[in-house]
Amino acid sequence: MPEDENIKITTDPTSSEREFALKERELALKEKEVEAKIKHDNKGLWFTSPLILGVITAFSGLIVTGIGAFLQSNANLNLERNKFEYTLIQKALETPSQDLRVKNLKFLVDIGVIQSLKGDKLKDIAEKDPQSLPTYNTVAALTPEVTNGVISEKVRELDRQILFILQRDYPNSLVTFSDNTNVELNHSTLPLLQPAAKLALEKAIKNRGKKLTVNAAYRSIISQHIIYSYYKQGIGGIALAATPGKSNHQTGLAIDIGDAEGWKSYLEAEGWSWMGKSDPVHFSFSGSESLDIGTLSIKSFQQLWNLNHPQDKLTENGLYDSETASRIKQAPPNGFPKGEKCSTKCGFKSP
Repeated sequence: MPEDENIKITTDPTSSEREFALKERELALKEKEVEAKIKHDNKGLWFTSPLILGVITAFSGLIVTGIGAFLQSNANLNLERNKFEYTLIQKALETPSQDLRVKNLKFLVDIGVIQSLKGDKLKDIAEKDPQSLPTYNTVAALTPEVTNGVISEKVRELDRQILFILQRDYPNSLVTFSDNTNVELNHSTLPLLQPAAKLALEKAIKNRGKKLTVNAAYRSIISQHIIYSYYKQGIGGIALAATPGKSNHQTGLAIDIGDAEGWKSYLEAEGWSWMGKSDPVHFSFSGSESLDIGTLSIKSFQQLWNLNHPQDKLTENGLYDSETASRIKQAPPNGFPKGEKCSTKCGFKSP
C-alpha cells in the first residue's frame, strides 16, 4: 500500500522522541519570539490585549497537548496545530475595531504562528479587503435570550454608551424612576421614562398603594432591534414587536407590567392607555406633555458608530434604514472602544 505523504507514522521510538524534541524546541523558540516582540513593541496598548495573552497560553498548551498527540502520530499533532491556529485567528477577530482586527492578523502572520492555514493569504485579505474580515463579538452573533419581550443584559454596556450621548445632547428628555421604592424592576429593565410619564406613573402607584412590577420600560435602538429580529424569526415567545424606531418603548412612553388587570383603572385615570388583548401587559402614556423622541436613540447610535468608525460613517438622520440596521448587527454588545457610559443618571446602580 503506498504511504500517504501527508501522514508519516514513526515506529522507531528513538527517532520519534528525537523528532518530537525538535518540534518542542521549535515551539519554545516561537514562544520566546512572541515575548521578545511584545517587549520590543510594548508602547502599543494593543499588545496588552487578550489576543497576546492567548498566544503565550496557547503555545504552552500546544506543547503539552503535542506530547501525547505526537507519540500517537504526526497527523494528530497537525490537527492540534490547526486547532491552535484557528483559536488564535478567532481571538484576533473578536475586537470590534476593524483596524485592530487587521493589525492582529498581520501580527500573527509576521511572527510565524500561522503556518498551516495559508498565513500569507490571510495577511493579503487583511491588507487589501479589511471590510471582509468577520468579527465574532457582535449583536448579530448573540444567541436568543428573550422571554416575553424582556431582553437580556448582554447589550447593557452598549445601551449605556448610546444613552450617554442621548442624555448629553437632549438633557432630561428621559428621567429615571428607579428612585421610587414602590416599583419593583425586572433585572434587565432600563428604568427610564419621559418626565410627564414618570409623574403620571407615580400618581397611579400612590393611588393604589401597592408595589408595581415593571418588566420593561425604555428600550434603546439596540434592544428594540434584537427583540424585533427575534419576533420576526418566531423565537423567544414574543407575541408582538414594533419595527425599530416605531416602538413607543423607544420614546420613554411605555411600560410592560405585572398584574396588568389590577393596575388598569389606576393607570388609565392618569393618562396611560392599555394596549389590549394583543399585548395585555403593555401600557402607553399619551399625556399632553409627552414628546416624540423615538428617533433620538437611533441618532445617538449613529453618532457612536461614527466616533468609532471615521472611515465608515453613517448619516446621522435618526432613521432605521438598511445601513443603520447593518451597523447595529456589527456592533459589540459590551460597547465600543470609544464612548462614555451613562450611569446613575440613567438608573444604573454603578458607574
